[in-house]
Amino acid sequence: MISGSTITFPFMTGKLYLPAMVCLSLFSFNCRVQNVLEHEQVLSFKQAESIKNGVTRLMITGQCGHSALAIDRIETKTVNNSMSVRAYLSLVKNDGKSGTLNIDLEIPHDVNEVRFGKKEILIWKGQ
Repeated sequence: MISGSTITFPFMTGKLYLPAMVCLSLFSFNCRVQNVLEHEQVLSFKQAESIKNGVTRLMITGQCGHSALAIDRIETKTVNNSMSVRAYLSLVKNDGKSGTLNIDLEIPHDVNEVRFGKKEILIWKGQ
């Protein structure tokens, strides 16, 4: 609605203002910010090492402590002898994503430690 030289929208006033701002905030959060799941935010965080035929595997499991967020993707990066694991979060949608952490990593022979999250918490150390 145009009033003089000021443009106003119906959702900017009255009962629709707060819901509109919440939706806008959630949309902005989901599109512009990629939260990384940190170790202290994972419920029942567990890691289990297995070695078979000379190949070391690390299984990382747990549950995201954010009820409104799901694990969107997992990224690993290896620098020198250290592998870092990051789980990126997004808003829960009906697209098959959930807050369940279930990562199966093959650890390269030259890697002797695995770290988790942006804080890079040490979760596994090789021999």
